[in-house]
Amino acid sequence: MNPELLKKINTVLLVTVSILFILSGLSKLFPIQSFELLLISQGLFTWENVQIFSRGLISLELIIGVGLLLPYKHRSYFFSAALFLLAVFSLQLVFSIVRGDTDNCGCFGTLLPMSPLAALFKNIIAVGILSYLKYRVEPVDRDMPLAIMSFGLVIPIMIMSMFPFVEPPATASTQPSVQEEVQMPQKSLDEYLKEKKDQEFNQPDSQSLAKNKNDEKPLTPEEKLLERYAPTTSIFAGFTKLDSDENVSPDKGVKIFAVFSLDCDHCKEAAKHFEELKKTGALPYRTIFVLFGEPDQFPWFFGESTPGFPYLLVGPEKFFPLLSAAPPRVVLLVNGNVVKSLEGDAVNKKGIADLMLVTK
Repeated sequence: MNPELLKKINTVLLVTVSILFILSGLSKLFPIQSFELLLISQGLFTWENVQIFSRGLISLELIIGVGLLLPYKHRSYFFSAALFLLAVFSLQLVFSIVRGDTDNCGCFGTLLPMSPLAALFKNIIAVGILSYLKYRVEPVDRDMPLAIMSFGLVIPIMIMSMFPFVEPPATASTQPSVQEEVQMPQKSLDEYLKEKKDQEFNQPDSQSLAKNKNDEKPLTPEEKLLERYAPTTSIFAGFTKLDSDENVSPDKGVKIFAVFSLDCDHCKEAAKHFEELKKTGALPYRTIFVLFGEPDQFPWFFGESTPGFPYLLVGPEKFFPLLSAAPPRVVLLVNGNVVKSLEGDAVNKKGIADLMLVTK
């Protein structure tokens, strides 16, 4: 093959792989919390430590991508670093494939969703190209200037300043846990609604009777819940003001928090279930929607210009730490205690109906 043509082909391949690393790093930044949620949902990190890893990984990918293009003899180090990083990624992808995972692997954040199998195929091609280029690209006998080397420090500093660390909310590992197991009553939703309508609730236990010995009226399910769970601080404690300017106390009383992304079909379906329950009077507790998105998405998501529930719109830095898997999430909160939580596929019509039946 013509040497000049071969040189041009090698240059195109080198630029392509470099862009691949740069795009991989940049795509994880928007939003970075979404990429961090992917790492957490894979069981690799928690919200307490994922922020350091995510920003470090993104910085490394950008540095490698830029370094592969620099015409200095240090470029061989970037080839080795790129091959090592791809090998580590590929190993993780193999584990994901063996587990049967088919969801987005996070290689390009949520900007370009990709299955583990597709990502592994992409990595194999990239490793092949890099292995070829490492020995085909003409070596350059020039040291890298100190000014350019220092640019490697600028990238992580820029990322840290543009996407600063935020204090993680209380999570399963930091939040006080409810020791007693939540038990579900053995009855249907219709039976419960009939009892609620007629005020024919289950008889209170002996402790409740002792406390209310001068009052023959039995405790309602809400009163039983409030009596059972002592006040604590939840991950929703900071959401004290709704978008309607109404002040709320998330950790006082019994509340349902529904965490929805406005571009999520599953979330949209879950919101419809809440609308149905509200219309039939089957929503015993106050429900608040925590939404991620823009107001112009309301017509598509709710079918109207404003939600039919109290809500607040939050940014990615507040929204994604509320999750440990893909949205939606629905939480029954009693005095700040997470009594029951549904997330991902568990948020369905039956799951939401069962949530309304929790009385202990």
